[in-house]
Amino acid sequence: ALDLAREAGDEQATFVALNNRVDDLLSLARSRRLDGDGGWEQVLGDAIESGYQALAKAERLSAYQETLARINLGDALGLAGRWPEAAEMLATARRLAEQNLFGSLSFSAREATAGLALDRGRLAEAIQLFEALLEEARDTQELRLQINLLRSLSSAYKQLGDHRVALEYLERYCQSDQTLRRELAEVHSRLLADRVELDRMHRAAELATRDAAAER
Repeated sequence: ALDLAREAGDEQATFVALNNRVDDLLSLARSRRLDGDGGWEQVLGDAIESGYQALAKAERLSAYQETLARINLGDALGLAGRWPEAAEMLATARRLAEQNLFGSLSFSAREATAGLALDRGRLAEAIQLFEALLEEARDTQELRLQINLLRSLSSAYKQLGDHRVALEYLERYCQSDQTLRRELAEVHSRLLADRVELDRMHRAAELATRDAAAER
């Protein structure tokens, strides 16, 4: 997709492909790092290189895309331990998001900033940011956002040495995760039922059309 977009000279499609590549490489780097695979640093380096390319494209396209690119690149730089660069990248992303009223991107930038503080061992700062975001996520009743924050808070309090609070957040995380899985299963079940009903209606319409034709 990236090569095709570049050959076509499509700036928008090139940005999307580059940004998706950053997401994919960053996920792969995190996975390999957890597995103890030494190749994760090279993957992460590729993610950062693509991230800067995506940012260069985004700066010529729109403030929204620039904000998105900066959040992804800030995440990658943070994982690489390039903390000052990551902090600056995320601060700019947050400023752009707030200036342009990009609510979801502002949330993402602040969550990434909290994660960066956690990685740097700035636990009090991370906890304050995560708890503010959790309160905000509760107001929107967005369970998926809450789940990520609960897990992060459990990790932060565990590193702080407060295992009681860490356990409380972990339990809330598990409960919320089970609730989300149940809700997703219910949605999937309703979609299947709707699909069956739609198929039945199509068959009924076809039969009615055939009967009408036969009567003529």
